[in-house]
Amino acid sequence: YHLAYYSSHGNLLRLNNGEDEGYDKGAEETVNDTESPNDKIQKALIMIHGSGRTAEDYFCVALSLVEEDERDSVLVVTPKFLAPVDLSDGSNRSNFLIWQEDEAPPKYPLAHSWRYGADALNAPISSYEAIDRLVECLTTNQLFPNLKLVTIAGHSAGGQVVHRWALLSKIITMSQVEIRTVAANPRSYCYLNGKRMIWNKETNRTRWEYPSTKELEHCPDYDQWNWGLEDGGSLDPVVPYKVRRLKETSPEELAKAYMRRKVYYLTGEYDVIRQKDHCATYELQGKNRHERALHYFAALEAYFEENGTNKTDLNNHELHTIPESPHDHVLMFQSAAGREAIFGDSANETAILTTA
Repeated sequence: YHLAYYSSHGNLLRLNNGEDEGYDKGAEETVNDTESPNDKIQKALIMIHGSGRTAEDYFCVALSLVEEDERDSVLVVTPKFLAPVDLSDGSNRSNFLIWQEDEAPPKYPLAHSWRYGADALNAPISSYEAIDRLVECLTTNQLFPNLKLVTIAGHSAGGQVVHRWALLSKIITMSQVEIRTVAANPRSYCYLNGKRMIWNKETNRTRWEYPSTKELEHCPDYDQWNWGLEDGGSLDPVVPYKVRRLKETSPEELAKAYMRRKVYYLTGEYDVIRQKDHCATYELQGKNRHERALHYFAALEAYFEENGTNKTDLNNHELHTIPESPHDHVLMFQSAAGREAIFGDSANETAILTTA
């Protein structure tokens, strides 16, 4: 099976017979056997689309971030998580991975199953595992021997993918190439334990604490995947990637590994449309995407302060507010902070930190 994608440098690998096998006449290509290494490539950007699955749009935005004199040294890849509707034209794409797109309770209680790491409909391969294999292809087989940086970035639903993949994936630890992740305006975040930033009427501010009994009655599964790491939940049957990962290690060890990874959170200052979720009290994350980003970053700081984490690890995570940006992936990624997060020299970065 193959993951469909757009690539700035054509097919990353080739079939044994030397012929390209691609989707949409080579725009979205496949990963097969090795081609001669490209010595010029030093950076790679993997851009993950949002819920609309407009990979071609995200591909163009990603290309716009590459300076003209760096076109030969920067590889841009934009996967497309195909859905059954992509086969409606009668084309033969049975060897491409396809995911459940719409809600289909009880098996798929949430739409965009690739977003939370579900297996494909036609193969026991998670969307997160597909990203693992793509990163592995770029970093471990000498296809690009001079590659120094791989950035995985996504907006909205794509931001959810990037954030949760960075939390669960083992490939980041195994890679000898610098890997950074950029999560822009995700609707929700996966918390590291059951505490949340909860509004306290007495102090007139948020406080990091466990939800009340009354709040739990309205949303008992708030800390199960994909909002948390607690065992069980309605998504576990279709997300064996997450289940296997938590059998291999504890949530506490997973959290420690996560903090050692380079993660950028981008939030639009004007991304403030009120979010409605299936739990009446799911505003535990915040009323809108911008507030949720502030709450999550504050929760990260509180979690690691409570657990005695090395403060240098906290420096791996940065929250950047993009001034005057609504829920718009173009404005987010083309901003100065967005470009710096994706391609900047981490040794010289100045974080624009905001807290709840």
